[in-house]
Amino acid sequence: MARQPRLQRTTRYVALARGVKKRWMASGPISLDGVSYTPQEILDGLKSLVGAIDDSAQAYAAWRAKVAAQRQLEESLHGFVLGIAATVRLQYGDDLKALVDFGMDQVKKTGLKTLEVKAAAADKGRATRVERGTMGKRQGKKIKAG
Repeated sequence: MARQPRLQRTTRYVALARGVKKRWMASGPISLDGVSYTPQEILDGLKSLVGAIDDSAQAYAAWRAKVAAQRQLEESLHGFVLGIAATVRLQYGDDLKALVDFGMDQVKKTGLKTLEVKAAAADKGRATRVERGTMGKRQGKKIKAG
């Protein structure tokens, strides 16, 4: 059975309870799957289902509100956190032990790359694409021609 939306399930349980009140309240116990239930027990069961659905919906709404508030707080303090990280980097620079104390890594040093390094990286990437078979038509023609 497909999962039904909260409103559809609640409406179903309320309608069943209404039918039980209208048709079965004056009668005796009702047998369901070999178990005998009084009409009041059936109503109590349906009422507990509706209550559980309402409780979980309220809890979910409260959780979503808390998540939204948390995200808004993080967004409002984003610059503050970046400022702290920048200050730590300025103050401690390359001191790895101090950076680790703040939960930060050393900044990877990048510099100018020579033409030889760039050509080697391009060749390595081309070889990887050939090995994986992910070359495009034009790239494949260049490889065959070169």
